[in-house]
Amino acid sequence: MTIAVDPAIIRAAENPMIAAGAPDQLMQQAAKHLASAIRCVAEKHSCQRVVVVAGGGGNGGDGLYAGGYLAESGYSVSAICWHPSGKLHESAAQAARQAGCAVHIRDALAETLSSGDGFILVDAIQGLGSSPLSLKDATDWARLAGQASAVVAVDLPTGVCASTGAAPSSHTLASGQKLAAHVSADYTVTFGALRTAHAVSPDCGETVLADIYGPAGESLFEAVVAETLSRSAPDSAATADESAALLLNSVDCFVAVDHTSWEDPLSRVARHVLQSFEPKPTDHKYSGGVVGVVAGSGKYPGAAVLSSLAAAKTTPSLVRYFGECAAEVVRAVPELIVNDKADPETLLQTSDQVAAWVFGPGVGVTPESEAALAALLRGERPLLIDADGLTLLAGSTNLRQLLRQRAAVTLLTPHDGEFNRVNAAVSADLAADIAADGNSLVESALTQSNPDEDVHAHGFDLLADRVSAIRSLAKQLGASVLLKGRKTLVCSPLGEVTSVDAGHSWAATAGSGDVLAGLLGALLAKDAGADVSGTVFFPQNTTPYPQLTVAAGVSVHARAAWLAAQTPYGAAPITASDIARTIPAAIADSHS
Repeated sequence: MTIAVDPAIIRAAENPMIAAGAPDQLMQQAAKHLASAIRCVAEKHSCQRVVVVAGGGGNGGDGLYAGGYLAESGYSVSAICWHPSGKLHESAAQAARQAGCAVHIRDALAETLSSGDGFILVDAIQGLGSSPLSLKDATDWARLAGQASAVVAVDLPTGVCASTGAAPSSHTLASGQKLAAHVSADYTVTFGALRTAHAVSPDCGETVLADIYGPAGESLFEAVVAETLSRSAPDSAATADESAALLLNSVDCFVAVDHTSWEDPLSRVARHVLQSFEPKPTDHKYSGGVVGVVAGSGKYPGAAVLSSLAAAKTTPSLVRYFGECAAEVVRAVPELIVNDKADPETLLQTSDQVAAWVFGPGVGVTPESEAALAALLRGERPLLIDADGLTLLAGSTNLRQLLRQRAAVTLLTPHDGEFNRVNAAVSADLAADIAADGNSLVESALTQSNPDEDVHAHGFDLLADRVSAIRSLAKQLGASVLLKGRKTLVCSPLGEVTSVDAGHSWAATAGSGDVLAGLLGALLAKDAGADVSGTVFFPQNTTPYPQLTVAAGVSVHARAAWLAAQTPYGAAPITASDIARTIPAAIADSHS
């Protein structure tokens, strides 16, 4: 596990080290790490040729020094000066030339493209600068990237905002086609600590982190941690606990599937937080936490089956299903206890038999399903709300009010579209309430939880700043929020954000979210069941919110999808059922 922070924190931490050291000392350290990573990528893609596209600043210097190291070790390396004026980091360019690296001006692009050999393309244009590529730059880059075997970005892909991970708007060509105004990398190599963008942007690809050291041997990563803690408000309750202060001023980052052989790869989250799933000698079907699943309808029976199957594959404890698809569910998963009713009375009568609830996959948007969700929101059990449950929440002021008043753990699991609908509704609530009497329930709750919070800064744009958007929504609703994606974000009501990089995109298939809901519901029930029995299930948790529990579930889901995609001939498309059935293997693999 590592953290991602705002670039300003890293700059503040590294400036004293740069000032105290010899010229280019840190740059040369970074370049050696970069060259090592490029070698791994080149070996993976069977390439002996490397093309470094170098800007005129320090990022270009990193790339040029690395190009020199690669040339010395036998690679065919050429560098293209990207700056229109021919500007390069002079000492790095000189070192690259002396090592045998050919440095060309931009006009030599055609010569680079004329070779039929594949090559590793290195984006050393801007790094932490987030200016979009011009139409000409984007066109030239697309020509290079189209022939490259892989793209490696230095610090960050050019054009991606380091603070938010947002990408600029694409260029629209005369044909109507879109041309990206930023670089999309297969790998990103960065130094000292991750920036927020690494936790958010899929354009970073696989992110590799290497620490670098100052002249006295001081670690940049440790300096970043110290700087992050120093920026915590001195009167904040969180500063009494350093780990809590870090969480509120950074993003925890995990990688679910690591394909590489880096010297110090980012660790898989499940290895850190999942304890043994083997039942204890005294355990039975109820002791590990029973999960209740309310899912499916006549229109979407598959959602009921997938979420129930995933829950059953995640826990040895009992799974109870409620809903009109009971017959289909028990045929597919005979181990479940099913009830063909999901009305409020039935759910309330059985609430003492359930440790945590899953509500929403495929239930439909009806008055009946809204009443069922209201009943669960009034209850005291942990509750996961997904899919149609989120649509119901976005459409009902009453449901949102019940959620804000709720004391028990609640987890919302939206994709981008569902997030935007709920976020718009919550923003409208706040605006209407403030307009009515100037002091809303939401505003009051936010002020109590964080007196320094600007409660009027709501409704963040998801495209512009995913971390701020998820923090805002989680705080306003008093719920944990999981925002799905290649890099899934999990946020507690306190604003603690965790990012899990799936490491692949094979889970992008119909029904995958239903599987994730069932899996996470089972983990919430296991967590709740362990709390009931007086044991500590996740000792790493510093809050009553299931932050690492949920991150672990996302990691298991990603590994299950990866394992399911493997064939004797390589990876191939899968179905959500494949993911659900592979959950046990993914849990076992997380311990290996």
